[in-house]
Amino acid sequence: MVLYSIIDIADVFSENHKEAQCVLKQIDGGFVELYSGTMSGENKVRRLYSTNPALYLDKRYYPF
Repeated sequence: MVLYSIIDIADVFSENHKEAQCVLKQIDGGFVELYSGTMSGENKVRRLYSTNPALYLDKRYYPF
């Protein structure tokens, strides 16, 4: 079976339906999706939306 979707595969097949807050923040050159469902309460990068390849190498936008 092939699943064609714009939704992340982890979101489709995830069994953990914990309500988490995701915030989309605009940055210079794209958007960053921040996830605030961590135990420590800090925001972590969940996803980066950009057409600039250099932003994907920027350590500020790493998901950990």
